[in-house]
Amino acid sequence: MGASAGAHLALMVALTEDRDDLDPECGDEPPEVTFTLAYAPPTDLPTFSASESIAKGAPSPYVSEDCQTPVVGCTQGRAGTRCVDASPLAHACSVDDDPIVVLQAPDPSDPFVAQAQAEVLGAAIASNGGDITLFGPSYDVVRASGCTPETGSHASDACMLQASQELVTRAITDHLGAR
Repeated sequence: MGASAGAHLALMVALTEDRDDLDPECGDEPPEVTFTLAYAPPTDLPTFSASESIAKGAPSPYVSEDCQTPVVGCTQGRAGTRCVDASPLAHACSVDDDPIVVLQAPDPSDPFVAQAQAEVLGAAIASNGGDITLFGPSYDVVRASGCTPETGSHASDACMLQASQELVTRAITDHLGAR
C-alpha cells in the first residue's frame, strides 16, 4: 500500500515481484505480494515528467536521465531506459492474479497526477489478464469531501480517504480478511 510516490513503489513491487535482477542483495526470497492498494500513483514516468503537473520533471533527478523515451509497451525484463524501467506501466504484462486497487482523484482535482495515469495502467493490466479495480470519485464527490480546485486532492489526503473509505474497507476485507 502506498500513496503518491509510495503508491508508485507499491505497484513496482507488485509488478516486478518475480524479477531477481532488481535487487540481488535482498536475499533468496523475493517479495510475495498478495494485494496492492495504490493512491494516486505515477505509473508512466516519461508522460508524468512531461505533463503540466506541478511535479513536472520530478522523475529525472531520481533516474539520472531525462525522461523523454516513451513507454511503448510492457516487457518481461528490463524495459529500456531507467525512466521507462521505473514505470509500472512498462511491467503491466507481468501481472498475476493478485488484486490491485488504484484510487485516483479526477481531473482537475489532483494537481500532481493526471487521471489518465491510472486509466492507462488499468487498461494495460486488464488486457494482460490482471485483477485491477480503478476507483476515481467524481469531481462532485471530491468537492463534497471538502476539496476545491484551489486546494486539490492528491493521494490519500482527507478528501480521497473520505471519498474512498467504503471501497477501501471492502477491498481490504475481501482480499485480506477482517480483523
